[in-house]
Amino acid sequence: MNQEIQHFNFNGQTLRGLLIDGEPWVIALDVANALGYSDTYEMTKRLDPDEIQNRQIAGFGNRGVNTINESGLYASIFNSRKPEAKTFRRWVTEEVLPAIRKTGHYSATPQLPQSYSEALRELASTVEAKERLELENAQMKPIVQEHEEFMGARGTFTAEQAAKLLCRAGVETGQNRLLKFMDSIGWTSKRGFGARRAVQRYVEQGLIDAQATKYRHPKTGELMVGDPKVVITPKGLHKLRDRMLPPIEDFAQLES
Repeated sequence: MNQEIQHFNFNGQTLRGLLIDGEPWVIALDVANALGYSDTYEMTKRLDPDEIQNRQIAGFGNRGVNTINESGLYASIFNSRKPEAKTFRRWVTEEVLPAIRKTGHYSATPQLPQSYSEALRELASTVEAKERLELENAQMKPIVQEHEEFMGARGTFTAEQAAKLLCRAGVETGQNRLLKFMDSIGWTSKRGFGARRAVQRYVEQGLIDAQATKYRHPKTGELMVGDPKVVITPKGLHKLRDRMLPPIEDFAQLES
């Protein structure tokens, strides 16, 4: 076990990491600060139990410090709304993690090999690290693409469109379930067989909107104005994701 803390710098933010049993772990507080979370709990509450660990590390007192592993780090990046999250991911995956695995620490100025045999070992290690990194990036690519698609959402979305985007962000839902959920939290209201209506308070907050609809009269062919349709804004989409994703306690119950 290697518990020597290493210090990295990301745009002026300190990121502390260490190698434990051959695997990199980072201080949760540092990741939360770098990715724009309001506090550590906001970031870690959605991580799986095996992705976060409180550890007794010198310099952090008797209460220890929360650390997250590589899987937890990727999940935290995925859930971040900060524009720099993409740059942070590239920096971590392309520089910091491979360097920690290779040498146990990150160095801005790598040591040169001192002999021919050492150079051969260095080359073999570099090739192995490159292949591992390519595999990890290939595994992460669909997750990152879904994250960027969700974070870059523009315009407004029907319930069907919003449900598909939310599913890609990890929320188990469908069109009907989403509509019922919005009813339950008061964003929309529906009485009997009447049309579902957007509640003005949440329209004013920019979470949803009412979109005019038109249709042709089946007998006369005249263009008619129908009931307004509830649509969801990008701001509302993010809010729904935050409210519909299960907290970490639910993950623990599922595994018990």
